[in-house]
Amino acid sequence: MINELINRTKFKHIRKRKCLVRNRQGSVLSEAGPALFILFICAVFPVIDIIFIGLSYCACSTLNSLQLREVARLPSSQAMAGAQSVEQRWKSSGLGYLAVSNTDPTVSITYNNGEDTTIGTDVYVNVATTFTVRPLLTIPFLPGVPGLGAPMQWTVRGQRLMENPHYAAQ
Repeated sequence: MINELINRTKFKHIRKRKCLVRNRQGSVLSEAGPALFILFICAVFPVIDIIFIGLSYCACSTLNSLQLREVARLPSSQAMAGAQSVEQRWKSSGLGYLAVSNTDPTVSITYNNGEDTTIGTDVYVNVATTFTVRPLLTIPFLPGVPGLGAPMQWTVRGQRLMENPHYAAQ
């Protein structure tokens, strides 16, 4: 009898209100924990690691640029000492702390001749700095992925004209 009353047109508002009653069993709340776990493990933590790796690369590129600028003005006998002194100052700065690493960067310095001019031959210095940076948050489900679960290694190279080409021969 009640169903007949609900089905009549003048009681349509009762039928509509019956559909709007909330489910009081709490099934939505029980799904929130696993959903948040999957969201953080698959999205938030990897994005934080990727942003951190990008910032680390910028810090390492800055070190290579500073070393290249220092080596371009020093004689070749003092070049490695100059590059290491720049590295020590970089490590104690904020950028050095940003690039978290277990090992020190390795530096390789080479010289090569450029084109001949009326004054003499141009000499270029090449500085290659190799870094191994570990991720900020190590994700245990991705153990072999560089930058997310394992350390990431890259080499930054730069080339610059020597200020005094006679320094390369020393």
